[in-house]
Amino acid sequence: MPAEWETHEAVWLAWPYDRDSFPNLEGAENAFSRFVAEVSEDERVELLVTDELMEGKAKRLLEQNAANLEAVNFHILKYADIWFRDYGPIFVVNREHKKLAMTKWIFNAWGNKYKELLPDNEIRSLKRAWCSRAVRSRSTARARF
Repeated sequence: MPAEWETHEAVWLAWPYDRDSFPNLEGAENAFSRFVAEVSEDERVELLVTDELMEGKAKRLLEQNAANLEAVNFHILKYADIWFRDYGPIFVVNREHKKLAMTKWIFNAWGNKYKELLPDNEIRSLKRAWCSRAVRSRSTARARF
């Protein structure tokens, strides 16, 4: 598995929307849009949003913060939490064959403690479907791990 500081093609993120997690949602969205703007200068951003309305709002905020929108791909998908690192896939690479793959694991919301977060476990399979097409089409791709 590549170290997190190694060169990579994209970062996967989920746009904040839950007022329980972010009582100052506008502040969270502004900070998040500045973060995405910084990342989009040097690499691709794969950004989850829950619907077209959120996508439009995110685009407006990203434009205000001078994000490189050509480097941002939006994915409309229902999710409960923005902490994508907890439920998203982990990418691995076979350095000898230069093949990229995703791990398949189960997110159980910390031992089923947070039932409202359990649907995020399903996101893994959708990401696998999106990425497997891209990986196949690029085979030895620009997997710069």
